[in-house]
Amino acid sequence: MKTILLSLCLTTTLFCNAQDASNDATWEETIDFIKKYKDEVNEYGVRNQESQEKIINIEFSNSTMTINIDPDEYFWGHREADYTYTSLYAESIIIDLKNLKNISYTTKYSGIYLYTHNDDVTFKNVRKNFRNNNNYEPYYSFRNIDDQKYDDVRIFIDGDEMSNRIAKAFQHLAYLATKKREEARKASGDKF
Repeated sequence: MKTILLSLCLTTTLFCNAQDASNDATWEETIDFIKKYKDEVNEYGVRNQESQEKIINIEFSNSTMTINIDPDEYFWGHREADYTYTSLYAESIIIDLKNLKNISYTTKYSGIYLYTHNDDVTFKNVRKNFRNNNNYEPYYSFRNIDDQKYDDVRIFIDGDEMSNRIAKAFQHLAYLATKKREEARKASGDKF
């Protein structure tokens, strides 16, 4: 009986260690994997039900992912109280991957939500489409406004297999980012 239990414990231990070894990719290796398959990101990404942005390309620099989007496609829109429609347009979305907190993934739409700490998803060079009340001006015109910050962004990947692989890479990146933040906190000497 002891032999069987010992054998079972050793098998379980070896199996667990084998699973850990499969997820030992470094920060750089995980970023490289995402870079390698960045063209798998669907051309259109949706922030919410009333928005749609067209992705031009995706770039990486150190721990930053920049999604360049078509500045003529709105990324956020809503109806005002007076029933006018306001839309926001931007040139790029910048995500600080060091502050990636976690992800949410659904195979139904192949959408990967990336969640960050401290609103570290920034929409840059934002313009607001607003309605003019003056009859001498165009009915709608644009106004530059401050960059918009959010704590999440959603990207879509074509194909279930590839979206699953990229979602796992982002999940691992979120784990590594959490580890890096904890190591920085410990190195600072702070208890909390």
